[in-house]
Amino acid sequence: MIQVNEIPDPLATVLFSTASIWILCSVYFVNKLSKFTGLNEKENKLKVVDFFQREFKNIKCLYYVTGYIYVYISDSKRIGITKIITLIFNNDKVYLNISTLNRRTNSKMFLTGAYDYFKAKKYIENITRV
Repeated sequence: MIQVNEIPDPLATVLFSTASIWILCSVYFVNKLSKFTGLNEKENKLKVVDFFQREFKNIKCLYYVTGYIYVYISDSKRIGITKIITLIFNNDKVYLNISTLNRRTNSKMFLTGAYDYFKAKKYIENITRV
């Protein structure tokens, strides 16, 4: 039986703990919706579409589906990364989700879940200010 009497390196413990918390938060936030209440569905759609067209000059396509708007954005700042912004309109409420995809595999990048969620919160703040 081998016994290790060494005390773990504090820096390694802090780094491992921080990385673990970040991964758990990202997995939790990856499919979480941010929500805000606007005026009505028509005004909300106009406001949100206008915001994203001003915010992103490189929108590849904008899909309108009953009750939804999907915005597909190719993020040219980081090669190989694609963002999908999903908006759901329900009367006066708007739900927003941002997903970062790896362009090669088209799979969600779970490590960006928390970042995407807080970015969505920031977008909501900007949209409601307009």
